[in-house]
Amino acid sequence: MPTSSVIVENHLPFLFVNGEAMAPCGYMSYQIEKADYDSFIALGYKLIFVPVYAGDRGINPMSGIRPFYPGFWIGKDKYDFSVVDRNFKQVIKNYKPGEIWIIPRVMVEPPSFWEDENPDELCRDFSGKSVHQSYSSEIWLEDTKRAMTAFQDYLDDSGIDEYVVGWQIACGWTEEFMRPMIYPMQLTDYSSTSSRSWHKYLKDKYKCVESLNESWTTSFKSFDDIRVPSPAERVYLPEDTFKYPDIVAEYNIFRSVETAKALVTLAGFAKKITGGNRVMGAFYGYAGTRFGHDALDVVLNSSDVDFLASPFAYDTQRAPGTDWVLLGAIGSARKHNKIWFTECDVRTHLSGPISVSMPHANPIGNTMYDGKIWYGPDDEETSIHQMRKVVAKTISAGAGMWWFDMWGGWFKTEKYMETVDNSLKLFESQLNEKSVAEVAIVYDTYARSKYTNNAGLEGFLQLISRTGTAYEQFALTDIDSLDLKAYKSIVLLNVHERVPEIDKWKNSNHSIIYVASERGDDTNSKVCPCKEGQVYLGEEYQEYVFPDVPSAGALREAFQTAGVHIYSFTEDIVYAYGKMISIHATSDGEKRLFLTQKSSLEDAYTGEKLVPCDYFSDFSMKKGETRVFKIV
Repeated sequence: MPTSSVIVENHLPFLFVNGEAMAPCGYMSYQIEKADYDSFIALGYKLIFVPVYAGDRGINPMSGIRPFYPGFWIGKDKYDFSVVDRNFKQVIKNYKPGEIWIIPRVMVEPPSFWEDENPDELCRDFSGKSVHQSYSSEIWLEDTKRAMTAFQDYLDDSGIDEYVVGWQIACGWTEEFMRPMIYPMQLTDYSSTSSRSWHKYLKDKYKCVESLNESWTTSFKSFDDIRVPSPAERVYLPEDTFKYPDIVAEYNIFRSVETAKALVTLAGFAKKITGGNRVMGAFYGYAGTRFGHDALDVVLNSSDVDFLASPFAYDTQRAPGTDWVLLGAIGSARKHNKIWFTECDVRTHLSGPISVSMPHANPIGNTMYDGKIWYGPDDEETSIHQMRKVVAKTISAGAGMWWFDMWGGWFKTEKYMETVDNSLKLFESQLNEKSVAEVAIVYDTYARSKYTNNAGLEGFLQLISRTGTAYEQFALTDIDSLDLKAYKSIVLLNVHERVPEIDKWKNSNHSIIYVASERGDDTNSKVCPCKEGQVYLGEEYQEYVFPDVPSAGALREAFQTAGVHIYSFTEDIVYAYGKMISIHATSDGEKRLFLTQKSSLEDAYTGEKLVPCDYFSDFSMKKGETRVFKIV
């Protein structure tokens, strides 16, 4: 039986399997028949994620997508693993344990028969319409645990367990622990089982209704009198306020905590039935969403969860010339000794819609999977620059990665595989290097639950990527553990309440930047105007206050006055980590990279050596190109 664990050293996380360290880089496809396992394994990608389904429906109810494969949960305490077994054997072939390692992505949404038998356990909207199981349902959790046990028994009996080094628990909308919906803005959960859980949550938090009334300025006679806020209350606010009423904010937080606890419960049970010494993880922690991901601290504080994962944001439709934003507090994951995997679903010129690649799963009656987002660039060269970009982005963020060959066949050219090969070598070359980030972005993961005047996280991260500096992302719940010596500037994003810990930054000659955040009263500093905001000048610190997301130039100026190193001033997208620096061009023209010391640059993919020129190097680029350099 293999064992696995996560250890974070310096900045990047290591995955240890049977005591040996390996780069957290893998490969995944939804369509096993068209996937390219052999090519990736031959290049050293030992970690393979394999889809496994318990239920009998597609992964997204709004799209109507149909199942990729039949589920193994076929009746009450009845299971059929024949399709699962066939799929595992197509992946494993003649490989031995150690030549490949498998993490099954186990989708635990229950089958339709379960919903028919358990109507009181279903999530419901305000009209009473059901949308899959409720995360409050103890019956669902217990039945799911039995299905998970049956799956582990199958792994043991078949011998497949010798390849399995952990599980990725999947649930909800597109397997990402987001609340399912059938139509846009469908607000749930108005089920009786969720109402009971809501009341229990309030009792556990406030202990007695008198304490709740004092906090909320209300006059409830018992916790059972506190109803779930209506959809209108959860959407609209009284005039002249940006803060949700206490009952609405608390309910929003409850929904995220409930989701997080379900994840932690299932991960803990999976860890238990697999011996307690294999990594468990899930998609979670997408900041700024309204699908129940705010309670990142609940997941980070669990010893049963070893890795988190997320795709890149879709806010720019993944267009060349833009950053691919990661909406997670990846720095916080490392602080809690967890890997954050980026799902690198890079579209290439070989990508296409599911109607062509997997017609059996194509939705009937809508075109959600036929849109532009499912197609890659028109040519191979542009696709390669996109691939290089996500690898540099992942390394600079201190994350792991898997190539997501979604429908299969997206990377089947010689040049694509050469890029895949060089990407792994680049990743491995940086494993023992250290972060060069001098900026820490700290944001309140619960801000969306409590306030409506939040600066858009996607827009802000798009902006900061154009300032030419290196940064890391943290959750506000970890601010007290940040290393003061590691950063020259801290950005507080969507922090609407006073943070006592910020005072220690004031005494450390740091620049504090507030973006749509609450600054405490301070009469001992001089107030001056700055670009798009105000600056407060103290004797040992400076504070910039931007009421909303500023321009890249204004933010760069704030960084410069704090002594933060700026690698580029042309508003191109820069990623830096250890002895790697990358630039993705947002426009055609001459580019200059400023280095921290006299160095030479060598292209990590082509081997080209740039002519050294003291502290900078000049070169030309076209919009959408990516250059990734090793600093020699």
